[in-house]
Amino acid sequence: NGAERLPLWFIEGMAEYLSLGPVDPNTAMWLRDAAQRHTLPTLRQLYDPRYFPYRFGQAFWAFVAGRHGDQVVGRMLRAAARSGNPESAINGVLGISAEALFKEWRQALIDEYEPVLNATRRPQAPSST
Repeated sequence: NGAERLPLWFIEGMAEYLSLGPVDPNTAMWLRDAAQRHTLPTLRQLYDPRYFPYRFGQAFWAFVAGRHGDQVVGRMLRAAARSGNPESAINGVLGISAEALFKEWRQALIDEYEPVLNATRRPQAPSST
């Protein structure tokens, strides 16, 4: 079964997206932190279990559905389940390479969070008196 071979960022991220929707405060916190630290994952990094697939996967699906419409989520799941390869599903359904789509996603996150990060400062350490 191809669905059993799908990486967690793809399948669990989709489950999070379908259950929580496109906006989740917990995911937003993860994304802001990653944007601030310049650690938003690349496609290759999301295959690494050190990156939390639920939050980043949910954010990826929110981006895809927001940009291409909700109908592509089911189409990509079916295509990936048949092939066991999410990257070929992305290319086949959206007509764009997975690498290019991830670059767009990361840039969209930077563009979204940069104004917030620029307008805020980290708390200062308390001064000793």
